[in-house]
Amino acid sequence: MINLFDWEDRKFMEVKMQVEKLETCLRAAIRVGHEVFIGRRHDEIILWMSAKLLTKYTWEEYMKLKKEQGFITTNMRFVDRVEGLQLQLNAGIASVAPGGYRGNKLYSEDLY
Repeated sequence: MINLFDWEDRKFMEVKMQVEKLETCLRAAIRVGHEVFIGRRHDEIILWMSAKLLTKYTWEEYMKLKKEQGFITTNMRFVDRVEGLQLQLNAGIASVAPGGYRGNKLYSEDLY
């Protein structure tokens, strides 16, 4: 005879383990070369990042740097906005932004 509670506990743990394996986006991020700046919103990161980088570069050098907006995932990986949205959709996570996801890109407003 199967104990129903044991079966439910096992099923819960199996589902929990599958969910934990899903990669999702945690925080907004901007990648500049090999550096990744992480924060809540991209605009906040831009302010902090520019202040930091302008101590190393002239304005002209700073403006020429390639800056890529994206997200840091649960696997500590940087992904762009398009891949970020795919991860959220694959995990079944809905946007918290009014009106939901917009287009084919993820925005920090979709996370929190």
